[in-house]
Amino acid sequence: MKSIAFFDFDGTVSRSDTFPAYIIFTKGYLSFILASLLFVPRLIYSKIFNSDQGKIKERWLAYHFKGVKKKTLSEWADQFVKHLHESGGFRSDMVKTIKSLQKENIECVIVSASPDLWIASISRSLQMAYICTELEFKEDKFTGKFSKPNCKGPEKKNRIKEKYNLSEYSRIIVYGDSSGDEEMMALATEKHWIK
Repeated sequence: MKSIAFFDFDGTVSRSDTFPAYIIFTKGYLSFILASLLFVPRLIYSKIFNSDQGKIKERWLAYHFKGVKKKTLSEWADQFVKHLHESGGFRSDMVKTIKSLQKENIECVIVSASPDLWIASISRSLQMAYICTELEFKEDKFTGKFSKPNCKGPEKKNRIKEKYNLSEYSRIIVYGDSSGDEEMMALATEKHWIK
């Protein structure tokens, strides 16, 4: 029987949330602050009333990147990931854990609510598979929409089960740091909450 390890990314493998970090890196502080004035009140409301935060994230990304070509977004993502590595944006203990598991031939998978905008590049740099929020492109440009639901909470569990037949694995290791990882944790034979 095989083993597999699923890792939340933001706050688990990375030191902090990469969503604002990516926007600031690509668009600057002023653009991020102006967008925050629009979207932070809606985000607070959604958290209080437990409504869909994915729609707010979708609109936030559309505000900054709608109509941008996929190639441009990919180039920005590669630059951002290089910046994360150089600035200590990854938790060194978690990177060591990933490398150690990979040496044991355990497949390591990032499962993130962050979009493939930068998670794809991060996964390549860490030699991992990934499951994440996916952006919609038409004519090679970002439409401002997600192609699948926001990959958080129950959606993480759904997407893992969609991609992997977990009955084939005797050891399912899960690393997470927040309530958005609880459903994914329920799949684990071995749980690791990161603080």
